[in-house]
Formats: sequence, structure tokens, C-alpha cells
Amino acid sequence: MSVVDVLRQKPMVEYIPEAIRKSDGTYRCCCPVHGGDNETSFAIFDDNKFYCFACHASGDIINYKMEKDNIPFAIAVKELANDFSLPLDDDYIQEQNLVDKKELQSKAYENKVDSVIEYLMQSRGFSEETVKKFRLGYSEKSKAVTIPMFDEYGRLVCFGYRYFENKVKYKNGKNNPPLFEKGKYLYGINFAIERLKQNDTLYVCEGYFDMISADEQGLACVAYCGITLTADHVKLIKQIIGRREIKIVLVPDNDNRADKFINRAKELFRTHASNLLVEVMQIEDGYKDLNELHVAKKSISEQVVKDVNYFLAEFILKQNKGLDIQKKKIMELVSTVKDPLVKLSIAEYLSKQWEKPLDVIKEFLSVKEESIDEVLNEFSSLANATSSLITEENNELNTGYEELDGVINLYKKQITTIAAPSNTGKTDFLIELLLNLSIVQQKRILFFSLEMSKEDVSEIILAKLLQQPRWKIKQFILEHPLEANNYINKIGTRLQINDKVLSLADIDERIKIAKTNIFVDEPLDIVAIDHFGLLRNNTTVEQQSKNADGLIPLAKNHNVCLIILAQLNKASQVIEKGRIREPMQTDISGSASLGNASTTILGLWRPEKTPGMSEISKENWKNITRLKILKHRKLKRDKLYFQLTYNTDTSRLVMLKEQEERSELD
Repeated sequence: MSVVDVLRQKPMVEYIPEAIRKSDGTYRCCCPVHGGDNETSFAIFDDNKFYCFACHASGDIINYKMEKDNIPFAIAVKELANDFSLPLDDDYIQEQNLVDKKELQSKAYENKVDSVIEYLMQSRGFSEETVKKFRLGYSEKSKAVTIPMFDEYGRLVCFGYRYFENKVKYKNGKNNPPLFEKGKYLYGINFAIERLKQNDTLYVCEGYFDMISADEQGLACVAYCGITLTADHVKLIKQIIGRREIKIVLVPDNDNRADKFINRAKELFRTHASNLLVEVMQIEDGYKDLNELHVAKKSISEQVVKDVNYFLAEFILKQNKGLDIQKKKIMELVSTVKDPLVKLSIAEYLSKQWEKPLDVIKEFLSVKEESIDEVLNEFSSLANATSSLITEENNELNTGYEELDGVINLYKKQITTIAAPSNTGKTDFLIELLLNLSIVQQKRILFFSLEMSKEDVSEIILAKLLQQPRWKIKQFILEHPLEANNYINKIGTRLQINDKVLSLADIDERIKIAKTNIFVDEPLDIVAIDHFGLLRNNTTVEQQSKNADGLIPLAKNHNVCLIILAQLNKASQVIEKGRIREPMQTDISGSASLGNASTTILGLWRPEKTPGMSEISKENWKNITRLKILKHRKLKRDKLYFQLTYNTDTSRLVMLKEQEERSELD
């Protein structure tokens, strides 16, 4: 282990005995660096680093020695090694010899700086003082401006070159660990450390001359060497900032290629320095980088600075003209944004650019923003509630069955459950409802078919519309394409089918996407799920109860009529005392919470499917489906039982008139 590494591990509290332990775990004293009289301004923390809250000196024990005695790195290490009785090891001596050699090289280059002084002062806009501060020079052999590269301790560890007669304009010296590694080195870091004592912003840019330009304007700035920013760069930035409240401003070149750099930088800071505030500078049009701004005598600090995510959102819309690709990339971006205020600012920007209502964009981005006014609007006086009651008819929906509509209505923001045993035709009944809602009432519907494929669903729909047996429908469509297309066009895009097996959360997300991409100009009215038991993550009693409880906010938040299909237990279909046992709410499979959450429950059963029924009775009840209203809060009249018959020739499920209904079993 090098003597430098050993020294860094030496407890600073032993080297500064006047520091006294405080109740917060730190060691405090008057600052030995600037000689203040505040007994708590200088602090040593548990990571063996120090910081003065007055003069802002900070770092490890070597930084402390350099700051306190105003001496360079080599002398500080030598004196500290002597204080701790440590030998200077061969590796350190070899490193220091290399640094000394580069110092001699630099002085030779600096002596030739007059060869490029006009270029540096006229073309690059640097003052003579800045040229001397950064020790810029000229190499006759390479025909290049030489740029000494110093580490955080101020040691000259490498050279950068700006060539005049080379295809490659810029080049760094070779890696020479541990002194210099491009992926771990930040140009200007020693100057930035000094600037940060008076600044609360650190700019991170791409080039030497950009960094020098910022420094000449009094700003703290570092530049990465290599292709892009790395995790080691971010860790080094975090190290030099320490415990100060410093804002990071990323400065990409204004060349329409900023997104890759900014995206990568954003993720690196989120992973390795999540406590730091990261923003992005947007260089004004007509200028490529900080040096061009500096040459034009433009103030770097007055350039527009934006939140990193807001900047990326603007960049996405600027670089991608198609709305679909914009939406896709925006969704990918926003999924990584945690700050609701940033999400809101992006939503406001998109609302203007896409010319869509802000509420629609907020829902698209899942922005939750509750102001005091919005919370107050949740409350309603009796007068306002009565006004809503009067206009509530706008939320009423019909089933399409005249007899049933004379007794009940369906409503938005409420749940209707259709419960039936297996192979009873509940999906068939649901599709009858959806066709009426879509074609007659012109409502917009999302149908989540968790059981049947979308091809099977479309086959049932077209069989009903064309009034053909289901088994003949494919051939009929081929023979009568115009008639089929006529019915398809009647529905248009109002009925959308999704046949993926989804969780309730998945369905919620897809409703949001559909509302902002499919049903943009008109509201979504109905969401149907076939069926509850097939939801993903819905196998245990706890999961079923949780999903059932989640249906109410789903219906309310999206302002839709939510229609759920559910299974009835097989035990519900038995003959008791010569009569078919009627289904009850408690017969619903899965969860009692589903029944509790539902405003309306319709129970269906096929009497002919009842175990133990005689052949004569089966024939009497053939193709008959019975319907019972198990639950409804606003019955129009006292009728709970209905009968439907399935016509195999037309595939329609027709409700019988009261006088046509079959009598109960004897």
C-alpha cells in the first residue's frame, strides 16, 4: 500500500487533538486552516474527512495539511509521513519522479506559449492571466497547444493536446494508473475545488477549453476526458462536494446529440449520488459550447438551466416528429421521474405542445397533484349534491333489454357484476350488452377478455351482428364481405378488445393509455372484464379481496361503468325440494368483497345444466337462461326474475316477454 493510501487512513482526530467530540458524533474546533474563532466551524466526520463551514476548506488529511500550511502535495506527504514515522515507498517515489518530469516538460512548453498566444487570446477568448493560471503552452514537435492536467491535489499527472495539423484535434496522454486514468479523471478539478469555496454550482462539461472558459468567468467547472461521463467521475464529484449543498449543472454541446450524454449522466447521478440536484444547461442557439459563448462575451451563468427530466422531454419532442414515438419515449422518461412537481411541469409543457387538455396529459403521465382547491372540491354542500343528482341521468346506461331496463339502469363510477356458473353463457350475455351500448348508445368500451382470445370474441360479435350460427360465421364473412364490413364500421373504434392475461394494476395502466391515445376526443364509458377469477395475481383469498377492493377506485377514477364477470360456485346449482335452488350473492366465487363492492349483481343460470334434472325437464328448459337481480340499489319496480333464450340460428340471446316465460319446475 502506497504511503498516500496509508496517510489517508490515519485518524484526523489524532492529528488534530484540539478537535473535541460533540453529541452529533463529529469532532469540532476552531478552524486551523483560516484561524477563525468559532469553536464548532471546523468538523471532522466519521468518514475521516474534514469540512470548515466558514472557509469551506474540505477533504482528507493530505488536503488539510496542504490547506493549513499552504504547501504543495509532495511536501505535505513528506511532512505527514515524517509526523507519522512512515517511509516513502518506492511506488510513491516513482510516481513523484514522473510528476517532477512532467513539471519540467510543462515549463518547456510554457516557454513556447507565445507561438499560440494569439490563438488562445483571440480565437479562444482567454486572458493572459488565464493562460498563465492553466499553464498552457506549445509543443513544436507535436504542433499542438499543451494543456497540463492536474489532479485534485494539484499534481501535474498528464497532458492534453489541441493539434493544428492532425486529423484528431484533441488527444489525452496515455493512461498511467494510479496517477492518471481517463475514465476516472476530471479536468480542472483542482481549480473547481477552489471555486466551490465561493460557488454553490458545479458545471460539468465536455472539453478543456469549455472548462477554462467557465473558470475565467468565475465559475466552478470540471470537464470529463474520454467518450462520456463514467460512474468514477460521478463518485469523484460527490467526493469533492462532500457535505456542501452544491447543484450540478450538466453542459452538453449544442449539437442535437445531447440525449445520450444526459440520459447516461442522469442515471449515474441517480445511482451514485442521488442526494445531488442535477440540472442541464441549454446553450442558446447559434453557439455550440461554453467556449463559443465565452468568445462572444456571453455570460455562461445566465444561460437557461432546466431540470434534467424536463430538458429530456423537450429534446424528445424536438428530435422526434411522430406523435406515437414521442408518446412512447415520453412514457419511458416519466417512468423514471419521482418528483411529482417535475412530472407536473412536463405535463404542462406537453399540454401546450400537443394541444391537449392538461387533465388528459396528467392522466397519461400518472401525475398526482392535489392542490388545496382540488381537495376542497372533494367536499360538496347539499345544494351542490342535489344539483349533481339532477344531472346524474347523463351517467345512466341501458342494457338494451327493454324488460330489464324497466327495472334497473347501469351507472358510471359503479360496478355491475354478472355472476354465473361455468358454461352458462355469461360472456354471451355480456357481449349482447356491449353491442347495444356500442351501436345503439354510441358508447366507448374497453373489453378485457382474460379467457377468450380476441379472435373468438370477434367471432361471437359478428355471429350476433350478422345473425348467423357461430360455426358458419367465417364462411359467411368470406361470402358476404360488404355486409360484414358494414357492421364492423358501425362499431368503428368504439369497442376495443384486449385478450392478454393482466393484473388489475395492468388494466389500470392500459385504461390510462387508451384514454390518452384511442379515446382522445370522446370519453371512455365502459370497461368490461371477463372474468374476475382470471386476473393475474388473484389466486389467494388475500389477493382476491385486495383486487375486489381495487375495483371501486378503478371505476371512480376513470369515470366508467365497470362490468365484471364472475363465477358462481357449482354448489349453487342443485335441486331442493323439487325446485332449482336460486343463486345468491354469497355463491360468487373468489371473494365476498366482490359482492360488497358491486352496485348491481345479476345472477345467471341454465336450469337444463342442473345435476339430477329429468330429461323431460331438461327439454323444457333447453336454451333457456334465467336471470335474477341479486343486488341493485335503485330498482324501478319490484321484478327480480327474467328469462332469456338462445337462438342457435341467429346466435342472439333474446329476453322473453313476461307472458312467454317458462314456469318453474314442479
